[in-house]
Amino acid sequence: MLATRPAPLYHVNMKPTLFAVTLSLLMTACASAQTPTPGTPTTPASTSPAGGGASGGGTSGGADPAITLLDRLEARGAKLKTYQAHVTYTREQPLLGDQQIRTGNLAYQSSQTDPTPTPARFAVRFTKLVVNEALRDHPRNYIFDGTWLAEVDPENKQFIRRQVVAPPKPGQSDSAAPGSYDPLQLGQGPFPLPLGQKREQVLAIFHAVLVDSAADDPADTLHLKLTPRTDGKTGKPLSNFTTVNIWYDTTTLLPVKIITEDDSQNMTTVKLADAKVDQLTAEQAAELFDTAPPATGGGWKVEIKPYAEEGVGGGRASRSVTP
Repeated sequence: MLATRPAPLYHVNMKPTLFAVTLSLLMTACASAQTPTPGTPTTPASTSPAGGGASGGGTSGGADPAITLLDRLEARGAKLKTYQAHVTYTREQPLLGDQQIRTGNLAYQSSQTDPTPTPARFAVRFTKLVVNEALRDHPRNYIFDGTWLAEVDPENKQFIRRQVVAPPKPGQSDSAAPGSYDPLQLGQGPFPLPLGQKREQVLAIFHAVLVDSAADDPADTLHLKLTPRTDGKTGKPLSNFTTVNIWYDTTTLLPVKIITEDDSQNMTTVKLADAKVDQLTAEQAAELFDTAPPATGGGWKVEIKPYAEEGVGGGRASRSVTP
């Protein structure tokens, strides 16, 4: 059995001229996918698993079932406004003999244009941690408000707020306008919550295959497997994910389970249950996605880290660091 310990989910890699922050909410220790270089194909040839798609039928003479599913997921995501679910997060690091299990709740709000432009936002609030097979209270919150990412540790009264989206440049109204940066997007951030993903964005980085149903799959789900493409010039993978497996509910097309493995053999499993769609009120959203620091005088240690251009002392997250 793997040993367990309350390892942090959020890690910072400090260098003299580079502030590399990992947006590791439920996170894997993988890197954000790289941006494909010119010449890298963005739409792959159809790729199907041996034996066919989820129903077992082949794809000869018809559309690739993985591509069809991605189209359906994109259409479903375009209609999604808010999403809430109970989260069970398990991270295994075989090389270190370490396992971490946390439970809590997730809330997500897609980018909005009405009544005012609002970027995608999310909050993950863990409440429980499994240590030595014992479940105990261990609150830890991660909140992204569209510009700032806050990590809140109530037990130790630590609050870290990092600006992960660049502020507006001269002449720009808002560089964090809807769609400019979504840390939940496969290829932009390391948290693989596949909501509202665009087919072209997924296929620019990953090969997609619809896998046949298996006996141990979650009930009534479709299994999509993603593996990284390689850079057309360097030959290196476009993501530090070696595999991403996602199970979607056949009726709602919402994710039920995600398993990722990175190039250090670390495996992360995220299970989502009791999903609520478009039930988050404006008042609830304002509270959930608030990254304002705690009031002074309460004994909190507060760190505020503004955005800095990469190579000038900081910038957006690029890699995660294994604890």
